[in-house]
Amino acid sequence: MNDLTRAKFGICAVALVLGTALFTVQIEGERQRVLMKGHDASKPIHYRFPFPEEFRGMVTSWIYIEADRYFHQEKWDRIVPLFRARATLDPALTDSWSTGAWHLAFNLSEEAKSPDEKMKFIQQGVRFLEEGIRKNPDVAHLYFDLAWTYYMRLGDFNKATQNFKTAFTIKPDLATAIWLTYLYEKQGRFEDAMRVWEKYIAHFPNDPRALDRFGKAYARARRNQKININELVAGERKTLLSKG
Repeated sequence: MNDLTRAKFGICAVALVLGTALFTVQIEGERQRVLMKGHDASKPIHYRFPFPEEFRGMVTSWIYIEADRYFHQEKWDRIVPLFRARATLDPALTDSWSTGAWHLAFNLSEEAKSPDEKMKFIQQGVRFLEEGIRKNPDVAHLYFDLAWTYYMRLGDFNKATQNFKTAFTIKPDLATAIWLTYLYEKQGRFEDAMRVWEKYIAHFPNDPRALDRFGKAYARARRNQKININELVAGERKTLLSKG
C-alpha cells in the first residue's frame, strides 16, 4: 500500500469515526427527549468511543426511536420485532424484555381474532419475559412484570405470587409488597402477608406508609382469625411504637 492510498484510508477512517460520533450524539439527544415523555424507563447510553462497541449502542438507540414512532401509530405488530432485535443486541437493556412482553400479552392479545390466538400472544409474552429473566436473573422488575402478566392475563395466582416474592426478595419496594400481600391474603395466607410487611419495615423503618399498611394487615388477619395475631406482631409492634 503506497503513501497516497494509506492517507486515503486514514481520512476515510477519521471521517467514519467522527460521523458516527456525531450521529450517536444526535440519536442520544432524541432518545432523551423521548424518555422525558415517560414512555420508557431505560437508562441512557453513555458513549466514550463511537466505534465499534458503541455502534451497537447506536443501533439500539435507533431501534428505540423507531419503536416509539410505531407506538404512537399503535402498530404493535411492528414494535415487538424491534424490541426482540434490541434485546438480542443488548440483553442488559431490560426494558426491551418488559416492553416487548407487554405488547405481546396485553396489546396484540387484545387484537387477536380468536381465543386461541389471544392465548398464543399471552404465552409468547410470558416466554419473552422468561428469556429476559434467564439473561438477567437479578433484575427485580422482570419478575414483577412476569407476575403481573400471570395474574392479569392468566389468573394464575400461584405463579404470580411466586414471581412477586422473587421480585420482593431481590428488591423490596412498596408496590411489590402491596401486590404480594394482596395475593397472599386472597389465598388466605395471612401470616405470609404479615411477614412481608415485617421485611418491608425492616428495610424502610421510617416509611410512614409502612405503619398504615401493617395496621391494615393486622386488622384483616385478626378479623379472619387465621393466626395468633398477638404472638405474630408483638415484636414488630414494639419496633414500630419505639420509632414514634
